[in-house]
Amino acid sequence: MRDIKKIVLWSCLILTLGYQMSKTKDQIQNKPNVPKININLINKKRNKHNTIYTFKLYNNSTQTIKQSSVYLHYNIKLPQGVRNNPFKVEAKGNKLNIKPDEKVTLTVTIPNESGLKTNILDINHPVIEVVGYINKISNDNLFHLTLKVKNN
Repeated sequence: MRDIKKIVLWSCLILTLGYQMSKTKDQIQNKPNVPKININLINKKRNKHNTIYTFKLYNNSTQTIKQSSVYLHYNIKLPQGVRNNPFKVEAKGNKLNIKPDEKVTLTVTIPNESGLKTNILDINHPVIEVVGYINKISNDNLFHLTLKVKNN
């Protein structure tokens, strides 16, 4: 009788664990893919007051990007590399919905402030951050990408 109870208990435990593992696997598989986005620098102008970047964002995915925000920042130089800079500038010219294979021209204007310590900022390698949703606005479809700007 004791052996039967042990067998039933172990069987229930194995079935429960198997169910939980398959449920987790389904949740991972149903997670939306991060869209394939490329950003190319089209133009960079410096004048007395500003540095103006113009770049193209390409949605090379099969999904619509919804309510995206695009930011540019310069990483902070460290003796052992770089770290993310929390101060960023939002791009202008963005769209609420960027359809598959669509291109969007964006501009970012960064003021040339006298207090801007360009010796500690990696101004030669701007970084773009894209935050948005895939196909539908919901927490499950939120994505965040960090991309290096490519020259033409």
